[in-house]
Amino acid sequence: MTVLAPGVTTLPLRGWRAGVTTAFVVTLGRPSLWLLGSLGFAARGGFLLLALPIITIPSPVVLSVIFRGRFAATGISSELELVVALLVAGLLLGGLLLAALADVAAFERLIGDPESGELRAGVDARPLERGEGRRLVLTLAGIQALALLPAAIVSLGLYQGLTSLVISEVQAPSSLETPLVLRVLEAARDPLLAFALLLLLADTLYALASRAVLARHFRVGLPGRPRPSGAAAAAIHGAERLVVRPLRTLATGALAWSVSLVVLLPIVWASSVAWDGVRGAYLAPGGLSEPTTLLLVFLVSLAFAAIWVAGSILAGFASALRAALWSAEALR
Repeated sequence: MTVLAPGVTTLPLRGWRAGVTTAFVVTLGRPSLWLLGSLGFAARGGFLLLALPIITIPSPVVLSVIFRGRFAATGISSELELVVALLVAGLLLGGLLLAALADVAAFERLIGDPESGELRAGVDARPLERGEGRRLVLTLAGIQALALLPAAIVSLGLYQGLTSLVISEVQAPSSLETPLVLRVLEAARDPLLAFALLLLLADTLYALASRAVLARHFRVGLPGRPRPSGAAAAAIHGAERLVVRPLRTLATGALAWSVSLVVLLPIVWASSVAWDGVRGAYLAPGGLSEPTTLLLVFLVSLAFAAIWVAGSILAGFASALRAALWSAEALR
């Protein structure tokens, strides 16, 4: 039996399991985090993943008709490339800002939940003052842009390689039985895998750096822990956890991505199956003139809509849980 001297207190349990448990409990108990998770998921391109089963890439002939000569077998014109580049840049900028907004709001709700009291060591978070939220959003968006910079540079070379592959497959198909998209993906498998690994690294670095900045700003963590003097120092200090505490950091990242895969893969599969049913019902012999066909179209359309809505909600939950896991990691 150990006797403590009067006035001596013990720190609450702040291990890896405690952080994971807190992240699950807070996320399950706050549906508002699911909405923020959906916003962050969509802003980072998740809406494309959910729409993947229903996306059909037009043939080169159809593209040439749509763009009126700006698309041909030899590629696309420089004018169209500029338009596409500006559109992509605008979408990326908007996505970065919306994702940062979702992260700030989610972190604020997590540290304000009573269930996170042990991770915060009982320290109450400092409330945001007027204008601070906007600056935090811009800071986090900048951090994410820097983390994605290597992947963005690689994507330029990847774009050139994919363009050449597409043109080559259009002019001289390597297989008439395999769809064009699958042939291109197979030929560019190694570069795409390297690009995906860069994205994973960027996501991990951003998660660590952004949560360190948020923890410093809200002044949460162990009492007496030295705090970085600025946002840049906090971001660097947070990213260093990947080197200083690699096992725990990688465990958090593996759990976060495992949850996402367990949720998203069945959603994509179910959406694909449901969309095949919808397309088959609309293209059924007899058209929409027969009552039985109309009923079938209505039922399969309703089922597809229900699967898509449920998938969006589950994707939001998975995204919110990922954010909560990284936030809990920053508080320990």
